Amino acid sequence: MLIADEAEYLQHTLSSRLFEFAYKRIFSSVELGEHGYQYNKHALVKLPVIKLDKSFRLNKKNLDEQIYKIYGITNEEIREIERH
Repeated sequence: MLIADEAEYLQHTLSSRLFEFAYKRIFSSVELGEHGYQYNKHALVKLPVIKLDKSFRLNKKNLDEQIYKIYGITNEEIREIERH
């Protein structure tokens, strides 16, 4: 089970800029003021989390860059994500 076995990886992935962008722009969410969003379970479970080999560990120092690489995000897509 991904949640129990890889909770730290899941936490870092879901808090990355890529997933924040995906959740706010692609999947349904409710805006709560200027900086808040309501994360609904029905939309959250649709996020495409890639399960990695157990030996893989994310480095907190460059987390977003690692997530972009894992998901094959191009430089053009990164610029669009980071603009928002």
